[in-house]
Amino acid sequence: MPRLAANLSLLFTELPFLERFAAAAACGFRAVEFLFPYEERVEAVAAARQAAGVAVALFNLPAGDFAALEHDQRRHCLDLIVVCNLRVGVDVDLHDLDLASHFLGNLLKC
Repeated sequence: MPRLAANLSLLFTELPFLERFAAAAACGFRAVEFLFPYEERVEAVAAARQAAGVAVALFNLPAGDFAALEHDQRRHCLDLIVVCNLRVGVDVDLHDLDLASHFLGNLLKC
């Protein structure tokens, strides 16, 4: 049996982001995912998740500038700190490290 998560970045867009957790739960989803939640406070995302009774399956790292050939390592270090805070605060099992995976060796020096 497949386990599906509602993508809150694409579904229920008529609602504010934090209200989408409850909308997903009302439609029977037990888990959600989203792209870039960084405009919201961690505590607000955690409260919306808890109130809706859903799990957060996945969220993405900050996208950065895809067009840039060089990346600012300090900014990526700060991004990872934000991601870790969100991951712990919201109780997320997974997050997308694809974008930063080639930086991890250098990021450990931050």
